[in-house]
Amino acid sequence: MFAAAEVAANGTEVDVLRTADRVHDEALAAATDAGATLIELGDVDAAAYDLVVDGILGIGARGGLRGRAREVVSTLMPATPRVIAVDLPSGLDPDLGDAGDIVLPATTTVTFGAVKAGLTRGEGPALSGRVVLVRLGLELADAVGEASVDEIR
Repeated sequence: MFAAAEVAANGTEVDVLRTADRVHDEALAAATDAGATLIELGDVDAAAYDLVVDGILGIGARGGLRGRAREVVSTLMPATPRVIAVDLPSGLDPDLGDAGDIVLPATTTVTFGAVKAGLTRGEGPALSGRVVLVRLGLELADAVGEASVDEIR
């Protein structure tokens, strides 16, 4: 939602769709204060969007999309908008790269701190698009394997 605030502050029309009951209050306030519009799932016209930022699920999610997350992805998928995934595409297992029956494929995945194993395994490479790693200055003690990263920031 902080990304939504940045984009809206530059005059671009931005819609924010909450996908969970819990929300980062400061980020939501920043987005709406900058001009983003909070919408409901019934208001979504997926074909109207040029770009979707997928921050639907965090890296702790396992076992495929369920509930509201599944509804949102099912609504967006037929329109096939460009998608920027935050850390990994929603519906992709962060460790194994397994994909459930519904996954929101990304054009670009921006991953933070380290490349998540699921981006390099199973269906991860096909669903993640271009991978951008944003370093956070973390010390990684037990990095395992190698990954193809298109950009490091």
